[in-house]
Amino acid sequence: MLLVLAGLAAVGFVAGRIFAPQPDGGKGQFKMAVRVGGDFAASRDGAASTRSSGKLPPVKSATELRDELKKLRESPRIGLKSLKEWVSLLERLDASNTAALIRDYAQETLTPGDMHGLRALFDAMAEKDPDAAWNLALTLQPPMKNSALQAAMTALAKNFPDAALAKLDGIASPTLRHSLRSSVLQTIAQNDPQRAIALLEDAPEARKNSLVSTVFFNWARRDMQAAQAGLAGLDGDLRKRAMNAITHAITETDPAAAWKFATEDTSDSKDTNYYSIISRWAQIDPEAALEAASTLEDKRNREQLLSTAFATWAYADYEAAFQHVMDLSDPVVLASGISALADIPGTNSAALFDALLDRVPVGEQFNRIVDSLIRQWTSDNPREVAAALGQLPPGQTLSDAIVQFASQWYEEADDKNEPLQWALAMPSGETRSNALERIFDEWAGKDPIAAMTAAMKLPDEESKDDIVNSIASIWGNKDPQAVIKWASQLPEGEQRKEIIEGALGTVAGNDPRKAIEMLNSLGLSGDADATGRIVSRWVDNDVDAASAWIKALPDGEARNNSLKTVADHFAGDDPETAIEWAQIITDSESRTSALKSVARTWRRHDTEAALAWVASSNLPEDFKTSFANGTDKPESTCRCGKCDK
Repeated sequence: MLLVLAGLAAVGFVAGRIFAPQPDGGKGQFKMAVRVGGDFAASRDGAASTRSSGKLPPVKSATELRDELKKLRESPRIGLKSLKEWVSLLERLDASNTAALIRDYAQETLTPGDMHGLRALFDAMAEKDPDAAWNLALTLQPPMKNSALQAAMTALAKNFPDAALAKLDGIASPTLRHSLRSSVLQTIAQNDPQRAIALLEDAPEARKNSLVSTVFFNWARRDMQAAQAGLAGLDGDLRKRAMNAITHAITETDPAAAWKFATEDTSDSKDTNYYSIISRWAQIDPEAALEAASTLEDKRNREQLLSTAFATWAYADYEAAFQHVMDLSDPVVLASGISALADIPGTNSAALFDALLDRVPVGEQFNRIVDSLIRQWTSDNPREVAAALGQLPPGQTLSDAIVQFASQWYEEADDKNEPLQWALAMPSGETRSNALERIFDEWAGKDPIAAMTAAMKLPDEESKDDIVNSIASIWGNKDPQAVIKWASQLPEGEQRKEIIEGALGTVAGNDPRKAIEMLNSLGLSGDADATGRIVSRWVDNDVDAASAWIKALPDGEARNNSLKTVADHFAGDDPETAIEWAQIITDSESRTSALKSVARTWRRHDTEAALAWVASSNLPEDFKTSFANGTDKPESTCRCGKCDK
């Protein structure tokens, strides 16, 4: 494939030197002269004469053409010698039937390699006689047709741009026409960028941005001052695109000049340009790039660009970049240097950590650096991290770092017991609880039974219940029936109840009737909370089936709670139906609560209708007043026993 692409590029570059256009007296025709091996002369109308070298036989069939193209594609030779072979093959085509021969070959089932080979041949033909190549391309079928038209259009636009533009009107497909116009404008821009810009007025809006970028990028590489002067005729998004293109072109060879140009830019694209300039500049002169980046007034941009320069430098020469960071006295620049080096595998994390603690003030940037530094350091040497974490100042940063470290260490460790024992040895408190919960969550994701067995052996403390519940939730998502079987053996209590209810809800998401069977087998058919978990999932999936089942339930809390669930389901889209369901509830307190809930949901969708209904309802007067004033508050549904919600 690389050989084919090299051949294509060589054809496009060298053919212009092999095929020299010769005017024929102003008749609108042209001739091309070729000398490669033997002599070949062809006119625009396709007449030809040859003086064959006699070394190779002519190609007279599509099969022979396929074989010859394959030989060239697979040839290990590249460059001008390979190009001569492509041109030589063009000479060997049956001169009296060249178009038919290529057309027959293009109609066969072509591999990508066949397509590339034929495109290379078409490039050579288009350079010799673009008009004949264009006419031939029009007779081909996609996708070869589009590729051939591109070759012919590009060759024609090099020497006859007006003729190329005129041919666009004959293309029926808007997509193909726009694509060919892009090729013409890009070709014109190589010699006459100002004309290409003028022609942009007729280009589709969707194509203008990419075209103006191409024009100004190539223009700036040849004549930066002229390209800058060309900005005068542009405004808005086109001007921004052109500015970006000029900046990128200058950056390749002179990032200092590009930086000066970008800092004078008043558009909102300069931030993107800053990044590309500093990235390139840091490859050439990292200290100059750092000095330039440090002059920016915007704090966030300054930090990002400094980090970019340091990272670019470090990947090219880590030792030099690291030493430069260690020698810095400015805490702002130092922080950016530590941040950039912290993410590099094998970096000297311990030294960076000491520099961070000693010379960077605690704050938002300090916290971000701790996060990235701990992440890479843990992968490189977790035991060093475990010993160093205590040096962080007390507070949320320390707590977050410990939890992050515990989770990552456990995930990456070969010996899972080591990070677990480290976390267990921490002083009791929220940080220890959070670290243990993250470790057990990681464990449960891989082996929930082992994680649960270990969790049940933890000392009795407040975090133990949270850890067990979290494991049960993770386990229940994988195998809810196994969780229910395990939880059924627990002593009666809130934890047993919560785990079973959660698992039943998971089963109900896929098979609500199976969940009902399990509910009954557990002796929980009258349990309102367990029934509610199932009904809430069932109603979302099949409200009609769920409603029929609910109506058949015996009167009681489970039925009333289920009726409220159905009412809540309809409240947003069909509040009248929701009210009908709420009215069925037999317990007056539950019924009133359900009607209030429907009213609140209704108000979010249609305030006026909801207010009118509440005013005419039998709901309590104090609720009517607070509802009208917008001061009513939903009742608490929390039953955790730990909060006031």
